[in-house]
Amino acid sequence: LILADNIVANDGNKYSFDTEWNKRIANELCNTSLKIHHGMIAHAQQVLATTEDKRRLHSKTNALAVDMESLAIAQLANKENLPCVSIRAIVDEASQCIPEAVIKNTDAFGRPALIPLFSSLIRNPGLITELIKLGSGMKAATTTLNTVARSQALFR
Repeated sequence: LILADNIVANDGNKYSFDTEWNKRIANELCNTSLKIHHGMIAHAQQVLATTEDKRRLHSKTNALAVDMESLAIAQLANKENLPCVSIRAIVDEASQCIPEAVIKNTDAFGRPALIPLFSSLIRNPGLITELIKLGSGMKAATTTLNTVARSQALFR
């Protein structure tokens, strides 16, 4: 679980998340099995599918993780002078590539187009191993976020 301190945009601008709110969430979750990491995350305009893409952005930003959603929220909150947090659970690790077939056959909400994806699997059965890894990561991330949601830490 990452409770981001701030996010860095592609232009180098940084936007901070609410420190006190992050502390309350971390305190509420201290008796769970979650490993909580604090630090900067980086914005990406598209999925970083290769280990090289991920390494390059990490080298540039030294960020703990990358996401595509938190920057817009941080910018709006900053503009409106509102507190906000970014709570991230990671599906794919830096050492993991995301197969092109997954990227091409997944919509903006992460929903797969099953028939084209199955067609890709038939043509390349080796993708099954990668899909199992991604599925395992998705299950772990979902479990992590469910733990946070059940904690009520967000609402205090």
